[in-house]
Amino acid sequence: NKVVDMCVLSKDDFRNLPDRMACPRFFIHTPYFQHPSVLRTLQSDEPEFATLDEFLQKWSGSQRKRVVLDELSRVGIEVDALRDSIPSASQFDVFDLLLHIAYDQKPLTRRERANRVKKRNYFAKYGGQARAVLEALLEKYAENGIVDIEDAKILELPPFSQFGTKTQIRREIFGGNDAFSLALTELEQALYESDSTAA
Repeated sequence: NKVVDMCVLSKDDFRNLPDRMACPRFFIHTPYFQHPSVLRTLQSDEPEFATLDEFLQKWSGSQRKRVVLDELSRVGIEVDALRDSIPSASQFDVFDLLLHIAYDQKPLTRRERANRVKKRNYFAKYGGQARAVLEALLEKYAENGIVDIEDAKILELPPFSQFGTKTQIRREIFGGNDAFSLALTELEQALYESDSTAA
């Protein structure tokens, strides 16, 4: 494996390294990268993520995953920079990238996670339009990832706009903001269920 003698790489530096070389703290493995320094950073700067079990508990215990990503960013782990530099990373959720990069776990693609939710018949407890909205959210997750479905603006875009405004979706279809928020939280739990229960 080729290395570049650098201590710190900016996002642009990391992305533009020739032949996807890395500094000594990053080691290249195919078909994915594995970055031991990420785990070392977590162990030293973010004790809550020091072990796989602790990471899974933190992830599953956070109502919104954006909070976890913000904490990682605070200690210098920029997921976007890692994603830009990892072959086939566009297929994977940030959760699976971190599982593989920091904890050497086999990642699942977003589509695989979405299909697991469908196979468990998760949507059976919902009816009508609420089920259709959640199925559309799951599809958006499979296409783009967890951050997108947590963005309130997603309800203003197709296919959600066919159900009404985002206020109508929350209040009339789900019965209020709290009920919609709970449904979204439960959908996220279903996406990561097998991982968190294994911890």
